[in-house]
Amino acid sequence: METVLTTEQVTEEFDWDDLIKDLSRNRCVLFLGRSLPVYTVDNEKTDFYSLASMHLYGLIKDKIDIDPSQKENLYYIAHKFLSLKKNRIRLEDEIAEVFKSQVALLKKESNEAIPALYKTILSLPWNTIVNMQPDNFFESVLKPDEAFAFYDYKPNLEKKLEVEAKQFLVYNLFGAAIKEHSEYNVGSLILTEEDHLEFIRNLVSGKPPVPKDVISRFDNEKTYIFLDCNLENWDFRLLMEMLKIHKHSHTYSPKRKSFFFPAPVLEFYTNRYGFIFIKNNSEEFINKLWEKYDVAYSPKIPIIPKKLVICYDDTDEELMRSLLHQFRPWVEKNNLTVWVKENVLAGSDQRQEEDDRFKEADCIILLISAQFLNEPTYSRYIKPILDDTATVINTKKQVFAVIKSACPWQETPVNTLPQKYILPANRRPIRLQQQDDPDKILYEIASAITKVLWE
Repeated sequence: METVLTTEQVTEEFDWDDLIKDLSRNRCVLFLGRSLPVYTVDNEKTDFYSLASMHLYGLIKDKIDIDPSQKENLYYIAHKFLSLKKNRIRLEDEIAEVFKSQVALLKKESNEAIPALYKTILSLPWNTIVNMQPDNFFESVLKPDEAFAFYDYKPNLEKKLEVEAKQFLVYNLFGAAIKEHSEYNVGSLILTEEDHLEFIRNLVSGKPPVPKDVISRFDNEKTYIFLDCNLENWDFRLLMEMLKIHKHSHTYSPKRKSFFFPAPVLEFYTNRYGFIFIKNNSEEFINKLWEKYDVAYSPKIPIIPKKLVICYDDTDEELMRSLLHQFRPWVEKNNLTVWVKENVLAGSDQRQEEDDRFKEADCIILLISAQFLNEPTYSRYIKPILDDTATVINTKKQVFAVIKSACPWQETPVNTLPQKYILPANRRPIRLQQQDDPDKILYEIASAITKVLWE
């Protein structure tokens, strides 16, 4: 059980410059621990295993004698669930449903459908990520020359893996929830104390072994960062020995979210493995690491100002104004100019002005509604571009469709746009998401557009 201390954890100062140099030279290995808080529940962050445990607890608390203080202890709650259901498949089904619901929520909240912390992590040049969470979110965004694999602790299930030493690898050490058709297979996850014991026994005995191309990545030249790992648990020491991490390595651990490590744990990991314990929590640490790396190593490419036109029906004027507000920071920095039809001065030739603005535009945003699809501007300017697939793909004029309300846009040339040009990313009309934060939806839309504009 995790120990909560009320005293401040002793932390050491360290050189951020050395750490970001190690990053730039492809020396850093990141461990994402089982306690990493990446899911939101009641405005608080939690890890998947606690989330799954609370779900099971809600199903059985009124049917069996159970200690409520242990409701976030998955091993304990899973054991109680099995004593009631007496069926391993039922347990895996429930865990898979929890994961599936969280994936659906992330798809609703994020363009990339991965936790925000993962996005920041992926912006840094790691050599290896060892993921102890059950997800395979990283796999969905890896490049063709990057690798994902996972360990399945069950005997006779050795998985072959061949990766180059410099090739970026994400390795799920504690198994992974893998999508099969519309459901998730969680058979490789460690859900009970018995699973945990079998995992450790098989891991240490090498039956099945962790692939050599994974083990060979851990050497004294690497720098290791441990985020929210359960260092105080007895098995973690065995894991450190198996991975051959020694005191000569450079090893860092931010403080945990809800508690501090006991003094004996700090002393053991400092003396045995050369750990440096630092005061930032995981999210603060990664964000600060990214900021410092970005300042030191990101190429400073001058931003070329862009011209943007928003097309809309008069009934969508309120949405147009709300979206305009989201582009304000880029406008104030003179990186972006935005033109809408109400900018035409009284007495001017509106048609001629529209012609000129459309010719000059780097980007056209279409606010899609049934009314807009019947608007003269759509037929005159937009439809001819969209009708020609080659033009859509090759033109320097980028066209984005923002789906405002339900309408048959899939039956129009709008549907020929590449996926990243149709927003929101989940394809749900903005009007149907009004129960969520509408400003957040428009912020994500504006961010997605500006990201593509300056790719």
